[in-house]
Amino acid sequence: MTEIPLDRAVKRYEQAIATLETAGETLSAEQILEVLVARDAIQAVINDTTQDNPGSLIAKVNELDLRLRKQTDAINRVVTLADLREIINPPQKDWWWLLDPPQPLPWLDYYDWLWISLALAFLTASASLTVDIAQRLLSSGSNQMGILGIVGQSVLTALTAGGALTKPGRQGVEHFLTTLKIPKRFWDELICILALFVLLIPLTIQSLLPQIGDYYKRLGDIAYCKVQVPSAEQAKELAQCQVQLATVEDHYSRASKIDPNDSEAHYKLGFFYEDLQEFERAISEYQIAVKGRIEGESYKAYSRLARLYILHGTKQDYSKAISLLNRALSLELIKKDKETTYAIHTYFGWTRLAQGRPIEASNLLQDAIKLFPNKAAAHCLLAQALDQQNDRKGATTQWEQCLSYANQKDPDEDAWIGLAVQRLKARGGGG
Repeated sequence: MTEIPLDRAVKRYEQAIATLETAGETLSAEQILEVLVARDAIQAVINDTTQDNPGSLIAKVNELDLRLRKQTDAINRVVTLADLREIINPPQKDWWWLLDPPQPLPWLDYYDWLWISLALAFLTASASLTVDIAQRLLSSGSNQMGILGIVGQSVLTALTAGGALTKPGRQGVEHFLTTLKIPKRFWDELICILALFVLLIPLTIQSLLPQIGDYYKRLGDIAYCKVQVPSAEQAKELAQCQVQLATVEDHYSRASKIDPNDSEAHYKLGFFYEDLQEFERAISEYQIAVKGRIEGESYKAYSRLARLYILHGTKQDYSKAISLLNRALSLELIKKDKETTYAIHTYFGWTRLAQGRPIEASNLLQDAIKLFPNKAAAHCLLAQALDQQNDRKGATTQWEQCLSYANQKDPDEDAWIGLAVQRLKARGGGG
């Protein structure tokens, strides 16, 4: 049987489609063009009214057309049909030249400006958070972990920002997304999601800052040879511990910078400065501690700060001390701490004594003595209050108690020891 033109055209078309289907990643523009031209040839034969085309061949063409349509995505990954149409200029009815990728959904296309705006907002927030975290982690000194974390986050933010904001960066992102075979209609949305992911990193780090601060507080406690509830093994180590002053300051300072709202870190740093007799720095840290949320040992900052105000010795400082101590007495947490309650009553009495109100001072100091009869401070101050009231017998008894319990290592008690010896000597050692 003689082969008719449509038969030859169908065989060429079928062979071209088979090549396209099996090419996979090696599919080329030439192979795609061959399929489209072969389909042109079939259409030319069908349009030739002088030819008699069997129904079976027409059915075959329909079958091959279906196979061609299934290759739409593969074709558009390799070539842009719009560019080929500009060269070939086929009739609009030749659908095989119009196998463009699906158009974006109208609502996605309409909101492209929103995705880019959100991406810019996320990147701006990420950069701001990164700067803030860097300042916290590095402000009191650098460490390898902090530097690596900040550099990594900064690089990631810069790369994403470059992709969204600059032409070379966007071209790089587009090339990357093309390599991943992601349809172009989703690019703006994906850039927005990537920017959100970048923002989540500093947000996560920021949420972990309190735990990082707690870690440095523990290191500071160890260097200061202070552990709140030491285990048996830790107690043995603490007995041989040597305080590392520079390390203590570094760790407590780092904790207070990492989480500025951590009142306990400021309390510990204030106590450290007070221990070094750096009172102005201690006052500054205590003031921050009493303004923050109460956590850990931070409530003790009230009594410690009141003591330093008393030592300053001005009327304004006495008023500040009274205000602090009144606030402290209203805190439930302090009421549960017997030693801190003792300190508050003692310092309250001390302030009233300094204000020239010995009767009030005596009542407050007696309340303190009821809590801890064997502590020296309240006895030493009560002796002074009774002296001001000309109660020589009662004062002598309190001076004897003061001298009996006082510890020379305590700076306040050391001064009172000298005063007690002087007063008792003047009275012949008795009442």
